Amino acid sequence: MSNQAFLDSAQIDYMNRVLHEAYRESDRAAAILIGAEIDSALRSLIQAFILPPTNKSTNLLQSDAPLGTMASRIEIAYRLGLISVRLHRELHLLRRVRNEFAHHLAGFGFGDSPARDLCYELAIPQWVLDGRPELSAELSLNAPRNRFTLSGACGVALLSGLPPRVETVSPKAPEFGDEEDVA
Repeated sequence: MSNQAFLDSAQIDYMNRVLHEAYRESDRAAAILIGAEIDSALRSLIQAFILPPTNKSTNLLQSDAPLGTMASRIEIAYRLGLISVRLHRELHLLRRVRNEFAHHLAGFGFGDSPARDLCYELAIPQWVLDGRPELSAELSLNAPRNRFTLSGACGVALLSGLPPRVETVSPKAPEFGDEEDVA
């Protein structure tokens, strides 16, 4: 199955931009970059499915709110059926690798445990490699950094292309006979 079955041209371009930028960076910067891209894509996806905050409520996605962490965003995206169980697993593995880099001192790299071990748990979707022999030839998928970067870029591309599949309710409450804004 070709990557066209899963991604449109804009998503493929985005994935390639993330890949190229990550490969120009140090191990730590690449891990943080991929993590930030995934977190941003999750935030956008969830934001498309929730109502905006009222005057008296909190923005659920700000850093000190219930959906303010990458882990909570991955969980809610999965629990709402916005992402598959497989993507859920991959995103958590990518998050854990990102966290290892965020919390280790200088000198930590993809070749160090536990980042290395987590990277070997990542799955590279076969559709990414199909029809792209140059990608398979360029990358050693046995290298932890390559596995992380490619898996992360795939995750970002998949998340960026998920269209809203449900229509949210109106923030007004007509079911209670109240057409005024109750916020």
